Amino acid sequence: MTGAFAGGATGIYAISVRGSGAGSTMITNNTLDGGSIASTSTPPSTGVLIRSNAPGYGQIATGTPINVNHNVIKHFSNGSAVYDFVANAYGGLVTGVNLTVNRNAITGNDAGLRNAITANSVLINGTCNWWGNLDGPSGAGPGSGDSVSPNVSFDP
Repeated sequence: MTGAFAGGATGIYAISVRGSGAGSTMITNNTLDGGSIASTSTPPSTGVLIRSNAPGYGQIATGTPINVNHNVIKHFSNGSAVYDFVANAYGGLVTGVNLTVNRNAITGNDAGLRNAITANSVLINGTCNWWGNLDGPSGAGPGSGDSVSPNVSFDP
């Protein structure tokens, strides 16, 4: 997918990838603006939502590459997130799913990149992003930019 998308009018998730039929997916060169809309849903408003397990669609299959590259993702509750709609929890990717979130500008979100916080979670490659501050992401990161959760590799 490529293009410019403005959030806030009709949906909570600008781009959503889900289930066993996801196949190889590349999300690139988009401008996603959530308009700072407050949301009480779970998960809340998200620029790029990876549904690791979704009712009626199943889990994203082992070996599936998902690349989120060269996007501007701003003004959402979550810039990007992995969420399991069956377990109702962040994370849930099966071993072998290759999720890369690289070379994006992820700024002005409540959280930049969210994954599960459990020790057995699949690590997300979140390197080479602009988090909104020179010192890198906050949260599990050392800086003051948009936050990253545990189980996200990053390099400010």
